[in-house]
Amino acid sequence: MALLLAGALSPLSAVADSTAVFYEALAPYGNWMEVGNYGYCWQPKNESPDWQPYRDGEWTITEAGWAWISHEPFGWAVYHYGRWLKVENMGWVWVPGTTWAPAWVSWRQGGAYIGWAPLPPEAIFRAHTGISRWSDAYFGIGPGHYRFVRSSELHCGDVASQLIPVAQSASVMRQTENVTQIMESHDLVQNAGPNVKLLANGTTAVRRLRLAIHTGSEAGKPMWEEAGTLHVRVLDLKDPNHSAPPTVNKTFSHPVFDFGWNHMGRASQISQLRFQILNEARAFVERGWSGVLPLREEGAPASP
Repeated sequence: MALLLAGALSPLSAVADSTAVFYEALAPYGNWMEVGNYGYCWQPKNESPDWQPYRDGEWTITEAGWAWISHEPFGWAVYHYGRWLKVENMGWVWVPGTTWAPAWVSWRQGGAYIGWAPLPPEAIFRAHTGISRWSDAYFGIGPGHYRFVRSSELHCGDVASQLIPVAQSASVMRQTENVTQIMESHDLVQNAGPNVKLLANGTTAVRRLRLAIHTGSEAGKPMWEEAGTLHVRVLDLKDPNHSAPPTVNKTFSHPVFDFGWNHMGRASQISQLRFQILNEARAFVERGWSGVLPLREEGAPASP
């Protein structure tokens, strides 16, 4: 199906060199705020209380792995650059980043389910390390941040209509294992994730699109689909920008973060799930993974 992902870039320019390029572009769709050590973050406005990143859209397979195609007008930016965090009594906010990827999520797969959760700002991508199956354990990602669907429904053009209620996420999470595999190949971030051959015994017809990366200097749409090809104009963002957006709506000096573990079940059940997640990461490392875990950035909140 044809999908309009965004209008013309104006005021964006493909030669922009910092994340300040997002300030004016995202202002019509949300508010900029200052959130603790994370600096200037963005939050969509007029969303329902149960809104979550990577909910309104669809998954497709490309040469760079699993790509998220958002049905929201701001999706070209916030699901392909930067990371997300959740603040208690405020909701999800986006922390700008400089590197484009098909999606920045942690994946789980198993039994009849597939799920994904937004990666936090601490998930800094380094080509020699990547982000792998230890992501849940290392970043403390809880079941409340995952959205699951039955694997036979991942091909659905609107996964929001197929999502399993968050109240069931802990139970479903126990039936899955982490399959995250974000790496770099040919100077492009790859999002491998779930094994498509295991989707509903291989009978699910997952949509596939060719991927065309545009890096020219002329302005235009940042992301669009045409004739079976997903076109992406990757911005050359070399450095974060710490200057203030034109309008800062709120300042949260001492935010309290929600890691997705609150109200997810009895204490004994949560303890068992934490132990399972830790064992998954240990088993992956013991099977011979040769990478080095990235160091936490100074000032980053500790996982629960």
